[in-house]
Amino acid sequence: MIYTAETKQKMDSIMEAFAEYIQEQSYFDILYSEKVGYIRIIAEMPEAESPMVIETPDSLVETIIGDVADDLIAEKLRKPLPEDEDLPEEIKAEIYQQIIESVGRIGEDREHYLDLARNYCQNRFEKRADGEI
Repeated sequence: MIYTAETKQKMDSIMEAFAEYIQEQSYFDILYSEKVGYIRIIAEMPEAESPMVIETPDSLVETIIGDVADDLIAEKLRKPLPEDEDLPEEIKAEIYQQIIESVGRIGEDREHYLDLARNYCQNRFEKRADGEI
């Protein structure tokens, strides 16, 4: 995939905002290829999962914030949460804070990405009145 100059610039800005987080990870990496664009790979076992081509700035943000959330959950819980249990509020708050802080470093279209991050957190961690997440 070849991005437009504007899309590539937006994606570069997102990568810059999350560069420290991505660099610290041993589990995955996000690489750029001039032939296909940004690619997320599983670094610990690249053969275990096919690389994921990231097509848009929004999907890049969603991919990274999903990894941030998963990492914090794994770090804080240290064991899988039973399906019928909700994530503790303090962990939700920490995930939200870290995601919003990181997304806030994105220069261009910051408000759009902050809204995307808020929606992600709401959809993933807040239960609706009918009991569904």
